[in-house]
Amino acid sequence: MQTMDIVTWTSFKSMILSKALLMQYTQRDNIYDIYAPEAQTFLWHIVLAVDSDDAIDFDTNYKSACNKPLEIKAGAGRPIRAVPSAQPINTIQKFKGYQLIVAANATTASLDISFATDIYIKGGVVFSPTGFEIGDSVSMDAIYIANGAVIVPKLLDTIYLQTNTTPLNFVSTESMSLPSACKLTATITCPNGATINTQRVLNIAVEYFV
Repeated sequence: MQTMDIVTWTSFKSMILSKALLMQYTQRDNIYDIYAPEAQTFLWHIVLAVDSDDAIDFDTNYKSACNKPLEIKAGAGRPIRAVPSAQPINTIQKFKGYQLIVAANATTASLDISFATDIYIKGGVVFSPTGFEIGDSVSMDAIYIANGAVIVPKLLDTIYLQTNTTPLNFVSTESMSLPSACKLTATITCPNGATINTQRVLNIAVEYFV
């Protein structure tokens, strides 16, 4: 992690607010060392003299919120995490396997993936024992089970399959929340599928937290 020194308190505060970072501080003699870690990449830092106007502002408006447990600030529907990791706090990691079959001469096929409880999707692996054609792809949407409405299109990015059998990973970097009222629908698109006279098989392993 690279330490980055900020010259003015005004600039430091502005950056903290814009990036929703958490401040940490230590006090030595008449000096405040104030830090703000960002994504295990940067450690923003400023030094304030304890009797300065900036330090008084820090004491009055910011100090009480400092030195909290570090966490990644998450967006709506995403977990708040205690460390820069995809795993939400108080959860366990699980895997579930599925098989999606594309019939001979078919250009598309879909598979519904649902869970009995609310989960956090991390990602998974797709692997084909039969191989696919160049340009074949798989995507996943989050769909409301009750009426089939697409809640989050392309919840996981489109994966272009390979002609060999190399496993391909897909990742939701912030572990998107998937309520039990919703399902994942995996869809394979095969532009040249009409000319393929044999069925193709895609194995899908989903990694999630619950």
